[in-house]
Amino acid sequence: MKSFSFSLPRIDVLISFPEEMEKIILPSFSLFQRPEPVSPPSCRLRISRGSDGYELSNNEKFAGSFGDTLAAYGALEEEVESLLVKSGGEWVTFHAGCVGTKKGACLIAGKPEAGKTSTTFILAEMGNDFLCEEMAPVDPSSRLVHPFPLALSMSRNFAQEYGSCYSVKKGSLEDMGQRFSRYVPYRAGKLPFPLRTIILPCYNPSLSPDMVSLSPGEALPEVLECCFAPNRSEEGFFDSVIRLLTGCQIFRLFTNGIAATRDLVRRLT
Repeated sequence: MKSFSFSLPRIDVLISFPEEMEKIILPSFSLFQRPEPVSPPSCRLRISRGSDGYELSNNEKFAGSFGDTLAAYGALEEEVESLLVKSGGEWVTFHAGCVGTKKGACLIAGKPEAGKTSTTFILAEMGNDFLCEEMAPVDPSSRLVHPFPLALSMSRNFAQEYGSCYSVKKGSLEDMGQRFSRYVPYRAGKLPFPLRTIILPCYNPSLSPDMVSLSPGEALPEVLECCFAPNRSEEGFFDSVIRLLTGCQIFRLFTNGIAATRDLVRRLT
């Protein structure tokens, strides 16, 4: 078995797994692993071989069985994300990517297929500090986005299209099979960044590229749909999201492809 430790903003985690999963798991968590094990950890996640494949446990409690290594890894990632949300307390956790720019944190929120991951990847490839993928935890009292730099997973088709037009210079991009690729940036933020910008991407090949400024009121319904369920009252959560939006520049990003996205987001950095 292999193991490593890492820290989320409010919880320390120890992960153990079989050796054959090392090449799948370690790169994804490489950007925020601790050099020394946490003792004792707040949570122990373990993948072990079972009778029909692999089993996942959380603090010795059975959490599911899976037929192959990729399915087990996917379940592990979901378990980590659940830990982040549950430990967040009054924080707001967005379903979003995030990078740190000279102006502050730029959060990219959106539903699947909207262009969230591809926009985050492009911003990281422009040399910005990679902060978050999938989940961005924000402290509403300080407006700080805390890093959760899990490696970016994207479709193989997008990765191949990008690679045919541009060189990948700021990280490693690997084909993982089963129609997806993984990007591990060389540069990831270690400290929180103040939230300054929110991008709501809208990808459609038939669109004319444009970037439109939105007011907090215009953006609020969509942003709320990009938040994980709160750990407190709905009213307090709603107020926190409004407060975060009020202090940000918010943009709708209409894009029809990679080149258009690169041109548009360059204005933000």
